[in-house]
Amino acid sequence: MRILALEDNPSDLHLLKRALRDQLGPEHEVLHAERLAAAIEQISAAPADVVLADLDLPDSHGIETIRAVKEAAPDAAVIALTGSDPGVLAYRALELGAQDYIAKADVLTPLLGRAIRYALHRQGVQNQLDEAHRRIELANAEMQEFTYAASHDLKSPLLTIQGYCELLHAACEARDRDSIHDALAVIQRTCRNATAMIDDLLILSRVGRSEWHPEPVDLSELVHEMRVSLQPRAAQRGVAIVADEDLPAVETDRASLRRVLENLMTNALKYGCPQAGSTLRIGATQRGDRVEIFVQDNGPGIPEADRERAFKVFQRLSDEPGGTGVGLCVCRRIVERASGEIWIDDTPGGGATFRFTMPAAIGDARREAADPAATAA
Repeated sequence: MRILALEDNPSDLHLLKRALRDQLGPEHEVLHAERLAAAIEQISAAPADVVLADLDLPDSHGIETIRAVKEAAPDAAVIALTGSDPGVLAYRALELGAQDYIAKADVLTPLLGRAIRYALHRQGVQNQLDEAHRRIELANAEMQEFTYAASHDLKSPLLTIQGYCELLHAACEARDRDSIHDALAVIQRTCRNATAMIDDLLILSRVGRSEWHPEPVDLSELVHEMRVSLQPRAAQRGVAIVADEDLPAVETDRASLRRVLENLMTNALKYGCPQAGSTLRIGATQRGDRVEIFVQDNGPGIPEADRERAFKVFQRLSDEPGGTGVGLCVCRRIVERASGEIWIDDTPGGGATFRFTMPAAIGDARREAADPAATAA
């Protein structure tokens, strides 16, 4: 545990360090700052778990100290150090986010250790509430965005069908067989596209609710399966699918990882390999307890301004028919469920590289941590 003592009085600091050693043990790291500016600088360099803040400093007085500390370290447990009579300032400090206060006269009593333990517990609960609130706000924003996009994109094929039904009616009255066939072909194609969109939306809705069974997954074996599955389509387009050797194992839900790879590789074949002779490459690198996997093409690439939008529902970056604009959104949901990240980089020489992270298989992660040379390699 890292404890930052914000105290400018040497005598009070000596007593505080002694009390911390006696009540919490010597294994905790105790840092020190005499001024608020120095404390904020230390917090920025290395966040503290607990901040013991004197309310009377050379460069800050009263509750402004608490306000500044909470802004710099919103996740830290803050305890105000007050005079013998806490008074109104102590209560105002609590209102501004401090978890507790203690009179300097009481630091040598068990009250200090108790205050720190309670403050850590309260801050832990507050951090959980803040994270839950953040997730709810994010979910609400995603729901609003999804509702708008779904209403727009599902309405579009209905309007197309309605328009061609009117043309079909007129063609039937005129007994224009060619126009009848053309209208029916458009209606059938539009219905197929709408059905595919609805199917993808059902997949997207199940990502967060389906069962999740983490297990060690041999990435080399899974990528080989995907290459065999997609080889006929690749051969038809004249595209070579290559994979790096000895890919690291990951710890995740196998079916979900397969869906991510299938979506990314299918997209790369369709949009990133526009001509014969193109190459689709899959590889991975272990970085500590995470594995960074990539799917790389040498096609037209994706402008940086469009890369974040690519992962939003119904956002299609190509006019080529057949896509629903849901696949990459599904990929992001799956990767985030595995506590990973997904993003897009440029491919050297031209093209797009989709990268995402997954937890390393537990045994491999331990070996990586025990052998620093493996990471360097």
